[in-house]
Amino acid sequence: EIASCLVGSEMCIRDRLEDEVKALETQVGELEQTLAETEDALSAAQEETEKYRALYEELAGEESGTP
Repeated sequence: EIASCLVGSEMCIRDRLEDEVKALETQVGELEQTLAETEDALSAAQEETEKYRALYEELAGEESGTP
């Protein structure tokens, strides 16, 4: 009887740990997706910044009389 209780307890612990691992894997997947989306947004923002920087430099050059 004691042996069967120990086996049952070990199974409960194993099952609980498996559930926790699955939950953590899900969270990691969600974080990876968020990171990818954030990197994409950052890249787009950097491209926009470069466009505005080039436009600013062009306009500043026109104001100073240089092409």
